Amino acid sequence: MMTPAPSLPGRLWRWTKRLALVTTVLVIATIGAAAFGIPAASRTAWARGRMEKTLTRSLGTPVQVGEMKWSWKKGLLLQDVSSAMEGDRTSFRIERIQLRPRLFTLAEGTLRFRATLENPELLVTEAGPALRVPKFPKKGVRIDQIDLVNASIAVKSGDETARVQNLTIRGNGRVEDRVLRIELASLSGLNDGAPFSGQGTLRVSRDGLSGRVLLNEAAAIESASLQKVLRGLHLSPAQPPVLSDPF
Repeated sequence: MMTPAPSLPGRLWRWTKRLALVTTVLVIATIGAAAFGIPAASRTAWARGRMEKTLTRSLGTPVQVGEMKWSWKKGLLLQDVSSAMEGDRTSFRIERIQLRPRLFTLAEGTLRFRATLENPELLVTEAGPALRVPKFPKKGVRIDQIDLVNASIAVKSGDETARVQNLTIRGNGRVEDRVLRIELASLSGLNDGAPFSGQGTLRVSRDGLSGRVLLNEAAAIESASLQKVLRGLHLSPAQPPVLSDPF
């Protein structure tokens, strides 16, 4: 007795099951490749070289990256990031940069992340060219929290150098109309051994850095050295208004 040929619905059902199985295998393989392949690739010299080229193009000065790695839990880690020292050119060195994006916000068309910069050193020379500011998108980028830990800033003018040390900053920011606006919830540091603290706002655009810093100490506002550092960064100092006694 001959077995009847499978009907058209039966053949379609079998093909559907096979297609579903193949699709599931491909999805699992893709997720596995992304989960393990991207972190492994981020540690290669090729990936680090691409990052150096991107930073060099963005900042307008040769940039070197000592080490780079990515993990889905901790985000992107860059270590020993520095620009080349070329005469009187403005330069920098950052021991550690940690960027932790909130990946689920990408589905909403928004990039949100936390950033930590540890032990950054910045040398600003008034005679030399300034660092170029990267071109920001029109919107869709938010920094939920930015921490600057143990920073050092030196502003050089001729033979004189003004310094700020042990600078610690915490704030947040967002990009609007290609301008990064950062609200500094707190800042503190040392200038010529004298402590200072305050709050402020920063504006970062293709035109450079500008902003206003509200200092809590009158002595800090009167410090010529600190004034020089702020001018070198295109920041204006101010003292918070004192509320008069209503009684």
